[in-house]
Amino acid sequence: MNRRGSLCLVLVIHLLLSGQATADAPMVAYVYSTYRPGKDKVAHDAIFDQLGWPHHKWENVRVGALVGNLDRYDLLLFHGICNLGNPCDFKPYRKQWNQFLNRGGVIVVAGPQDHRLQWDWVADLGDGLRFSLKTFRGFRKTSDWSNPNAALSFGAVKATWAQFETWDSAWTVTNHNALGKPIVMYQQVGRGLFVVSTSYLDAFSRAEDLSKIWSFSRRSPVDRPLRIEALKWDDQAFGKKKVAFAVHNAGSQAIEFDAVVTVFNEHSEADPQITRTKLGPGDDCRLALSYVLTGGDNEVSLIVRSADSGNIHCRTGTRYQLLNPWALANDLERQLGAVQASLAKLAAWPSEIVEPVRQEHNRITARAEALTIELATQDADIAACCDRITAMNTEARLLAAKTATWQSLRELPKPDVRFIARAAESLDKVYRDRKWPESTAATLNAEMAANEYESVQLVIVPLRGKLNDVQVRCGSLRSGDAVITDVEARPVADVFLPIAGKHGGWRPDVLLGAADFDVPTDRAVQAVWITIHTQPDTVAGRYSGVVTVSAADSTSVTLPITVTVWGFAVPHKRNLPTQFHFRPNQIAAYYFGPKARGEYWKHLTATMYRRLMTSLLRYRIGVHPYDDREGQSRSATAYLF
Repeated sequence: MNRRGSLCLVLVIHLLLSGQATADAPMVAYVYSTYRPGKDKVAHDAIFDQLGWPHHKWENVRVGALVGNLDRYDLLLFHGICNLGNPCDFKPYRKQWNQFLNRGGVIVVAGPQDHRLQWDWVADLGDGLRFSLKTFRGFRKTSDWSNPNAALSFGAVKATWAQFETWDSAWTVTNHNALGKPIVMYQQVGRGLFVVSTSYLDAFSRAEDLSKIWSFSRRSPVDRPLRIEALKWDDQAFGKKKVAFAVHNAGSQAIEFDAVVTVFNEHSEADPQITRTKLGPGDDCRLALSYVLTGGDNEVSLIVRSADSGNIHCRTGTRYQLLNPWALANDLERQLGAVQASLAKLAAWPSEIVEPVRQEHNRITARAEALTIELATQDADIAACCDRITAMNTEARLLAAKTATWQSLRELPKPDVRFIARAAESLDKVYRDRKWPESTAATLNAEMAANEYESVQLVIVPLRGKLNDVQVRCGSLRSGDAVITDVEARPVADVFLPIAGKHGGWRPDVLLGAADFDVPTDRAVQAVWITIHTQPDTVAGRYSGVVTVSAADSTSVTLPITVTVWGFAVPHKRNLPTQFHFRPNQIAAYYFGPKARGEYWKHLTATMYRRLMTSLLRYRIGVHPYDDREGQSRSATAYLF
């Protein structure tokens, strides 16, 4: 293919993926469940970004509110497991689903499987839409077969988890699996389109699939002379906002229309703001409508409809995810309650340790009560209040983690003790600001061969403020006359992931640290990684020693350490190769958040990558840059040189 032909092909692909080749971008309602918290709600975010499609998100438990707002949407996309978490019955809304389809709406149900409530509402819509499903326990062989007679084609689609066992003849099958059973089907309903697939995310409803579906549904011209142009939404912030846009009348007659802006918050629905305008043929007008953003998830819709008939000419929207001050306040109240409950169970502890925490708890409580009163006032600065509640939440959560960790300790500390040290499993993730359930082991134990590295983990629990100049030292380990001298101790450092939910916040990282360190007041525990290295000629036996933990102005703490060395050595040259898929895109996502996955090279430096690889090689884990299915790791080899 010549250069000009390649350029044309790239342009066609771009237009297809952008959804602009044959139609404007649709307004999408994305339906999900919390079956996999933190995953399903954002599963299509990258696809929507790629297509440039405005969308709102609806949890399945809000289906009643969704069907009352279907006029706001062109396309409904039901995630593959959209009704597995807190399953709801969609069948009572049969009339609304059919009305949506009849007026030209598009419904895509991707991956209806595992649970009857996932798909029975589709088969209930009418005789022509009936089908039944068969779900398997694992993946089935992929078939590239696609129906040459189908007007809508998706190319190769992976067959996963389920198939359509029976189906009405009104369905057009576009793809089937190796067993000859459909995995993707569609049919027109009224002026609309219904597409169903048993193929699992991310094997179907890819960007190219959705673009084809939308373009196919709009292949017949629709008489909608009014168009929205030069649209601009205000930036994300609390309070009064506006959307500015132009309306163009491409028709041959004057049209009187209403421009309607509605904000649907997860807690309430505001009254719509409506502006009526009359526009002559070929004319344009500029409009600006106001709306108010409050805490939480704000879904904003803009609709242009005929004033007389109510027919909708065009629709679009946007989303604002803002902090919810009342939800933050409730979380703060729970954290403070947890601290209070733990303090009650620490009544026998020395007041020198407990009293500073109690006073801090009381200070946060007083500030929280004052802020709650301020929030109730009409002129409250919501953004500033959210910032202050968030800061207090961080303080209270740390106090809760500290007191819960203390509560789990199995001994009463002396008043002058500044910290306690305990053993932990080497595979335990010890988070700096979360409760650590104390290990029952007071002895550090390891088992290893000669010519090997093995690590154990020690946890320091601070009791009275900051620990300065902390040192962890391990002398020689002895078994009779045999000695192991190569023992290294370093603190486990932390990496902050700036994402919401349980995957965000501070995450432990054993590759960072130094011999001497401090334990500041902003952590409940501090993990220390102790690595033992045996030489090739290390004699088998049970080696013993002592690990000493010290800090300025504090009594030292000692823990016994026992290392069992087996009667063989790991060879220098491996005769059993190992393979570890070392994906730079996944490493970048761990350290910098999910958005770094797509362009990992902008976040993960070659130095960081080599350091991670060197650590794995030290433990004799063979690694190689993995070329994943998206091809994102194809350039990872460059990190090695």
